[in-house]
Amino acid sequence: MSSIRFPILFRRLRGKLTFSYTITSVVTFLLLEVMVLSAVFVTLTLNTTAILETDMKQQATLASPYFIHGAPDEETLTAWLQIVNGNIINQWPLSGSSPVFFTVINTQGQVLASIGTHALAAHTAMQDYISSSEAINVQAVLQDSHGKTSRVSREANGILVSITPIVSTQGKIQGALLFKATPPNSFFELFDLLRVIGFTGIIVTIIAAVAGLIFGYITARSITRRLQRLSDASDKWSRGDFSAVAEDNSTDELGQTAQRLNRMAEQLRNLLQARQELATLEERNRLARDLHDSVKQQIFAVGMQLGATKVLLKRDADAAEKRLDEAQ
Repeated sequence: MSSIRFPILFRRLRGKLTFSYTITSVVTFLLLEVMVLSAVFVTLTLNTTAILETDMKQQATLASPYFIHGAPDEETLTAWLQIVNGNIINQWPLSGSSPVFFTVINTQGQVLASIGTHALAAHTAMQDYISSSEAINVQAVLQDSHGKTSRVSREANGILVSITPIVSTQGKIQGALLFKATPPNSFFELFDLLRVIGFTGIIVTIIAAVAGLIFGYITARSITRRLQRLSDASDKWSRGDFSAVAEDNSTDELGQTAQRLNRMAEQLRNLLQARQELATLEERNRLARDLHDSVKQQIFAVGMQLGATKVLLKRDADAAEKRLDEAQ
């Protein structure tokens, strides 16, 4: 039974309108979702350096406790760098990046701990592994005793370089975090975007489908009820009852159509009434003409009888009297 009723439901106008509203709502919400997420993706991609700088500042505050008892333990600091590195490169928009080195240095520029594909040797000078421009940035960060200076840059080949001060709770600089990584992988970025779109798309589709179904049904029911009133009025008009009125006080297209049809029905009613009055008048005129012709014929016959009586009166009085009786 359900396999038969389902298509029949969508053959009716209410079902078609409800289905149309639902599909339109789903498509519209999905397009908006894709547009919003794409805009967010582009914004984050264009602000990768700013996002990296913010993340590194947050991680640098976590490194300060390791300097409480002087020089931190290399193994402990290396383990911490592994954890922080995973947090950084596994979040968007740095997905797919690979750290060339992620290093902690002290205020003299000595390497305390380092990880990455080109990890630096501990207790060596940082300047031996970086370019002159990077060395200048490192000195600028370490020479700011208040730890307010940080540097993030992107090299010509797309390599990201971040230098962030490690500041104690007393506001004294204790060292710096150096993060150098390959540029984010475009494939991973696109995959992450599609994954987010797919996940949120399921939720958006369900919400849009339910909302479209509810509002579509309410709107479709309102329209079909108004059309039903027009249909009922037109049925009465087809049976000759032009006193019927299609009630619709709306000012939209359906309301204007109902008003025009009501005026048409009123004009037809007036026309039929005028034709009935004209037919009655014509019938009266025909009866008057028939009556006039009948009286005229009778008068003519009486005149003939009187003429004949006049002639017979001189010849035969009995015959003349008979003629007078016939004329009467």
